[in-house]
Amino acid sequence: MTMTAAEAAILEDLVPVDANPEILGLIARYRAFRDARDNAVAQLDEVKAKLMAEITALGAQAVTVGGKVNARMSTVETVRLDQKELKAKHPELAAEFTRVTVSARLTVS
Repeated sequence: MTMTAAEAAILEDLVPVDANPEILGLIARYRAFRDARDNAVAQLDEVKAKLMAEITALGAQAVTVGGKVNARMSTVETVRLDQKELKAKHPELAAEFTRVTVSARLTVS
């Protein structure tokens, strides 16, 4: 992956410091919460797939409990701009309407 000019500028200003006990503790907590989130997302995705399969198998689009809809399936259409195709066919137009943003990113390994 190629580094952008903005990322290179950020790296030039990077000043590393040795981690103190507070930072080490925060990093440990960050990793634990990140791992818990990833595990929860995986479980959520699994349950979602099973629930959708069950509802589909019933030939339904919604499930009710006591007359109230608790789960509903619907088809959603999304329209997105194909940036790669736009850049390939109209590079000057793509460049005119492309903007660069810079933000801070925390990467914890």
